Amino acid sequence: MLVPSQHLLYWTPVPVPSALRFLFPKFHGDPILLQFALRVLEHHPVSVTFFYVPQVVQALRSDELGYAERFIFETCVDRPRLART
Repeated sequence: MLVPSQHLLYWTPVPVPSALRFLFPKFHGDPILLQFALRVLEHHPVSVTFFYVPQVVQALRSDELGYAERFIFETCVDRPRLART
C-alpha cells in the first residue's frame, strides 16, 4: 500500500537511522520527507543526534527550502553542547 507523503507529518517518530534515509539524494529533497526526518531528529536527545550531524549537513545540498539549515541553526541554539562541536 502506497501512503501519500503528506501523511508522514502525522506519523510517530521512527528510529534515527530510518528517518535519515529520507535525507538521501534519491528523494530529491522532497519537503515533506525532509520535515519528517528532521522532526524525528528533534525528538531524540543530543547524545543520539550528535552522531548524525554529517548526514544532516549533506542534506543541505538537496534542501532548497532550508529545512535542514533551520534544523541545524535551531538545534545549535537550543542545544549548546551540539553547537560547540
